Amino acid sequence: MGTLVNRTTLEVRRSANPPDYDLSQWVVATAIPSAPKRHWVSPIVGDTIELKDAAGQAAADAAYIADLKEAKKDELEAIVLDIVDTHYPIHRREFIQLELHEARATGLTNKLAYLVQMPNWIKAGTANLFAAQDIVDAATTETEINAITLDLSSWTAADPLVSIRTAGGITD
Repeated sequence: MGTLVNRTTLEVRRSANPPDYDLSQWVVATAIPSAPKRHWVSPIVGDTIELKDAAGQAAADAAYIADLKEAKKDELEAIVLDIVDTHYPIHRREFIQLELHEARATGLTNKLAYLVQMPNWIKAGTANLFAAQDIVDAATTETEINAITLDLSSWTAADPLVSIRTAGGITD
């Protein structure tokens, strides 16, 4: 039994039986570097795991941080979109937008004032999202990126609860 590392994917298998593996695809690892895998030279050539040089490690770290930032921004956006979809599913948003357009076109100021609350609420949530994403962009370490959260409780509580039924009853 030994530890094997895939030469291309860098997958590590501990307590593996080397004769069960194609050693052109796997290396029997006598030492696993403590450095993150992004610092390993890939594919592995020969029988030892080599580390990238300082420039290669710096480039790998920069790419890793960039990927973490994008993933965090996507995660934050998904949270905001989920709240919007929960409060105003797409079919309701579309109907409210139609009513909003009609109210503008026909000069129904009270109806317009009522309906515009929904897109304004969504814009406020989007502003919160953009502010958090800017903080993500400014972060420089994995710890900083992972610590970024969105507190949307006040925004969620401020939902104007625009109703299609109520909008339909406003005639001025």
